[in-house]
Amino acid sequence: MKSKIGIIGFGNIAKAIITPLLDKKLINPDQIYCLVNSKKSLENIKKNYKYNINVFQVNSEYSNLVWDCQVKLLSVKPQHLQEINEIYNHKIKDNLLISILAGVSIEKLNYKFPNHNCVRVVTNIPIKVGKGLTGIAWDKKILENQKKLTKELFASSS
Repeated sequence: MKSKIGIIGFGNIAKAIITPLLDKKLINPDQIYCLVNSKKSLENIKKNYKYNINVFQVNSEYSNLVWDCQVKLLSVKPQHLQEINEIYNHKIKDNLLISILAGVSIEKLNYKFPNHNCVRVVTNIPIKVGKGLTGIAWDKKILENQKKLTKELFASSS
């Protein structure tokens, strides 16, 4: 995988998706850019996560680096969606936002993130042990390479 991946929220499911990619060396730790809400989460990831990924707190001066990634994984709790504000980088074309938020439709994602092609993914916790099931939905504006990338992202954990 060549793309940098921006991750908004780095909880259990996001780790279960990203860790197998890192374990199998399909992506390098320096290609991962995470955004977390609290200093406690930031310190916990830096101290305990087995890979040295780029992780920043939401209101840090470096938080825009996550939005500079062409591919983003939206992995916050659904009730925190209203706190997320899209930062658009006009230099990056075909931005892809993959959401794992339960109960949030593609229509709502497209409205909230108008500068991204949005994909909705439903997965479950057994992906932590490579036994999960993942459903993927997208609308008509998703490009073929974005479909392929989305499938690759989840193939290692499902």
